[in-house]
Amino acid sequence: MALQILKKNGTFELWGNLSTRTSRSFITHLEYLINTLKGVIIDIDKIKAIETSGIEALKILIGISLKKNSILSINGKGCKHIYAHNSKIFAA
Repeated sequence: MALQILKKNGTFELWGNLSTRTSRSFITHLEYLINTLKGVIIDIDKIKAIETSGIEALKILIGISLKKNSILSINGKGCKHIYAHNSKIFAA
């Protein structure tokens, strides 16, 4: 399943899979948003599956937002293993 990014009430909802196939375009799109908006909120509740490359994509985007002094907020309880394996990164 492809990854869809839908804007709803100022939040970008992720639908589908964050995989090797979708990670590069996800990074490109979110980097554009980080560079053009004051803050970006993404909701991961609708993520069905995430591969290691998807977790790496989130890490890259966190790094980009920190370098740009921008706000990137990742909300939702989807894919709980994201938090279990990366709790230190998401606490930053």
